[in-house]
Amino acid sequence: MLVILAVFLVSLITGVLVLEKLISMVKGLKFSGIVDLGLMVPDLHKKGRPLVPKIGGVGVYFALAMGVLAAVAYFTFLGGNKTSMLLAMLTSVSLIAFMAFVDDLLKISNKMKALIPALGAVPLIAVKAGTTVMTVPLLGTVDFGAFYYILVILGVLGASNATNMLAGYNGISSGAGIITMTGLLAIALHTGNLHAALLLAAGIGSFLAFWYYNFYPARCLPGMADFLVGAVIANAVIIGNMEKAGLLMFPLYFLELGLKARKKFKNTWWSRLRKDGRLEPASNIIETFPHLLMRIHGPLTERRIVLDTYAIQALIVLAVVAYAW
Repeated sequence: MLVILAVFLVSLITGVLVLEKLISMVKGLKFSGIVDLGLMVPDLHKKGRPLVPKIGGVGVYFALAMGVLAAVAYFTFLGGNKTSMLLAMLTSVSLIAFMAFVDDLLKISNKMKALIPALGAVPLIAVKAGTTVMTVPLLGTVDFGAFYYILVILGVLGASNATNMLAGYNGISSGAGIITMTGLLAIALHTGNLHAALLLAAGIGSFLAFWYYNFYPARCLPGMADFLVGAVIANAVIIGNMEKAGLLMFPLYFLELGLKARKKFKNTWWSRLRKDGRLEPASNIIETFPHLLMRIHGPLTERRIVLDTYAIQALIVLAVVAYAW
């Protein structure tokens, strides 16, 4: 528990320090007239659409990496535990982070953006992460054999893209991700899955630091961080053999996928800002979960949309944790 707490604190403190510096640096580039590489973007749901640095993912990745490397250092010099799983998870997340950062700078195509995260599954397959035997509803215990590694690819691919979809409002992706990771951490601790617990502790610490700067009103936007939420969750679920719990925690993301798929992902997912400061859907069709909330309750503030999403995700996660325990 002390190692897990230390990893959490390393990631949290590193995230705060790095993000504070990055926000200052990117703002300095923009307002000194130096090219900012497109890392200052408008906050779409604020009056006047102020420019905000889109570098949250860089800080999250650096903080996450420092947390995982702290665990690697501990087990290498003091703990006597194998570090291959930790390094495989860090490599997996790093590959997805690199792809997402390239997208932030160069805007790669949606098809490529959807498929490239599959590369993040390669390190997990290389170390034979997870177990090929799983319990499947209605079928019971099934040994998937080599087909399991296709499921690993689909899991990493699906989770990374799913968390990138439930986004666009200050703090919504990071906050929902923290709630989900906390639930998975409780299950990992209960079942004794140390490597998954360490990655989740690093993930919670790094995203909590980012959430501090991203929650309403945002001082920085996520950029590639939305992909990293799913990357961390997928890695922890696979390493910790928590596939069933992970799937059960994802209904909001599945709903988001279904809503966006209705328009072949060519969505007007943002909202219109009213004079009274509340938001309403920018489309007559419900294209995203926040649109659904606004259809049910009427116009809402961005903060209310995000907090309602947290509450719903927290109820889902609590139910899954209670079931798993």
